[in-house]
This record gives sequence, C-alpha cells and structure tokens, in this order.
Amino acid sequence: VLSVSLLCMPYSLLQLENRGLFLFTPDYFRETMTGTMPLATLLYDFITQFFQTKWGGAAITASAVLSIYLMPAHLGRRFGCPAVGLFATIVAGGGWYFSVKTGNGVVLAAVFLVVFILWLLSNLALAIFHGSCKSAFIKERAVFALSVAVVAVSALSIIIDGNLSQREKWNKVEYATMQRDWNTVIDETAPEEVAGNPEMLPFALLALSEKGALPYRIKNYPVKGEEDFDYGESISERAYFFGSILYDCMGCVPESVHRLWQAASYFPHDTSFGTLRQLVRLYAKSGDYGLAIKYCGILKRSVCHRRWAGRKIDEFRKKASAAGEPVAERNLSYGAPTITRSLKYNMFSLISAGCLNKAMSDRMLCLLLIERNIPGFRAFLEQYRDIYGGELPPLYQEYARP
Repeated sequence: VLSVSLLCMPYSLLQLENRGLFLFTPDYFRETMTGTMPLATLLYDFITQFFQTKWGGAAITASAVLSIYLMPAHLGRRFGCPAVGLFATIVAGGGWYFSVKTGNGVVLAAVFLVVFILWLLSNLALAIFHGSCKSAFIKERAVFALSVAVVAVSALSIIIDGNLSQREKWNKVEYATMQRDWNTVIDETAPEEVAGNPEMLPFALLALSEKGALPYRIKNYPVKGEEDFDYGESISERAYFFGSILYDCMGCVPESVHRLWQAASYFPHDTSFGTLRQLVRLYAKSGDYGLAIKYCGILKRSVCHRRWAGRKIDEFRKKASAAGEPVAERNLSYGAPTITRSLKYNMFSLISAGCLNKAMSDRMLCLLLIERNIPGFRAFLEQYRDIYGGELPPLYQEYARP
C-alpha cells in the first residue's frame, strides 16, 4: 500500500489536503455533524490535514489499511479462527481500492471506524466471558497466502486503472500550477499529451507564457482561439481554479480571489486549506494585510497550521503598521474592470490600468495572431515594443511591420 501510494498517486494524496478542511470551530463541527456519516467525515478531515507531504499521505494511508486488517486478524487468532484474517484482508483491500477509485476517503474512514468498534466490543466480550472458538477450518498459511493475493489484486487494480492514472496526472498538473512549478507543467502538458486531452491546453499555454517560451513553441499546440487560453465560458472547479492562477499571474488580485472562491464552492465545506492559504498569499501580495491576518486566524484553528499562521500574523501586523497609502492605491489592478468572461477584454482593461508584464504581452500578441488580427498585432507590438528589449522572437519578426 505504501509503495503504490508513493508511486501511483502521490499528487492525488497531496490534493486531498489542499481540498480538505478541519477546524476547531463550532461552525465546522455543527456543519459536519449534520451531514452524511459525520463521525467518518470528522476522522477523514482530521487525518487528511497531515497529507502535506507525499510520504505523509502514503504512510497514513498504509497505516489505516494495515489497521483495518490487523484488528480483525487479532480477533481471529484469539478466537482460534484464522479465517477471520482473510475476511479482514478483503475488507481492508476492498475499502482501500473503493476509496481510491471513488476519490472519497470517507469510505475508508467509515470502514476503519466500524472495524475498530467491532474490535473493541469483541475484546470486551472476550474479557468478560473468557470465550474462545476452536473452529479453525482453514490453516493460517492458507489464510496468509490468500491475504497476500487479495492485497496484490487491489494494488494491481489501482496500478492498471487508466482513469486513476489520468486523475493522478491532472492532480500533478494542478498541484505544479499552484506551486508555480512551470517546468513540470510544461513536461506534463507536452503537445502529444494535449492532442489526446485538449483540456490541458490552457495549462500548457500559461506555463509557456510564464517561462517566456510561448512565442517560440505555440505553433506546436492546437490553439484555435481565445477559449484555449482560459477555458472560455466553461463552468467547473478546474476552470475556476485555473482562472484564479491566471489572473494572479497577471497581477489582478480581485479577479483571482473571485475565481478562487468560485472554485472553492465545489468543495465539501465551500473552502479548504488550499483555498485559505491562497487567500493569505494573495492578500499579502496586494498589501491588504488586514484580510491576510483574518484568513491566517482561520487557519490557526487547525492543528497543522497553528504555528505557521501565528508567525504570519505577527509578520503581517508589522507590515501593516509600516504601510502608508490605501491598498487600492498600491494595486493598479484594483482600477481595472475585469467584468466579463472574455480574457482579451480583461487583459486590455488590465493593460489600460498599467498592469503589463512580458508574459501578458506574449499572451495578447499570440492571441491576436491566432485571430488573424495582424493590424492589431502590429499596433500592440509598436506600442509596447520596449518590453522585449533586444531582438524579437522569430514569430513576432515574421508578422511585424516591415
């Protein structure tokens, strides 16, 4: 279980922490206890906050599956009935596979709780009545062999499942995008990969533009229009998540926060650890330390963020006391009306407000070329030619004014 978790789904486990939430607040407990399988959900949410590293998530998953096996197997030995160990393996292996397949770890948490309660009650009964069972109708060696076979089948089913592999790839791309690891995003969204999965195209174009490689490599990708840069009118968690990262890269904190909350609405608690950390970073980036402190205060109510949030609060309070002018005056993007789902319109608004960097310029110029708007391309290039300094990329030289 540990090996499969590390090799086949490390980023899926990391994303469980990003999308999860556990807070020591009355509102959190009230909401969770009125939902489906409240105790299992509480256990699952509490445990996934420790999935901040690949090893952490894999080790905890392996420990949970092992515990589900060991508790009934222990009872089987006490009752003199080794076959219980085989049943335990089926429950552990099946619960693990089903939770991975559905992406819902609450199922595994529920199985663990049921097995744990049965184990406690059975041990209590044995202690009271001193009972035992000698009906060992199957030998321990056979049980061990069959148990190994059950675990092997579960592991193999996870390894060869194409849907799980695709989910892991997506989680890797999204995690790398959130970490601004553009080299990994480019590697995972190569032209041949995008050809089979066009939904990865916006991530590829964003990474290329942030690395300054968009005008050099855009011809390798099947770009058809504006919607390929930002999912267009698509409404989904992925589209909103991507939009938040895109507008953050363009320096537009308000729109990035807007898209981030839209993405968070798809999570069980309408927010998550990943969402709260992004809000802290975005508001600190814009100099709005009051809101950054607010969201640090929420994160401080969790186990794993207590110290980190406390240090950030102290840091932001010092910066807030030193800040002079209002937040809106320190951020040009606050004056840009990004009020449409049109990337081109919003980019023009940001540029007019004074928000322009080389990556945004490349995005705009390549979009104008794809739309065959050569006059617009030449006018934009002439106005902002200085941003490129020396020699233009070959693609721009080809269409620049003679």
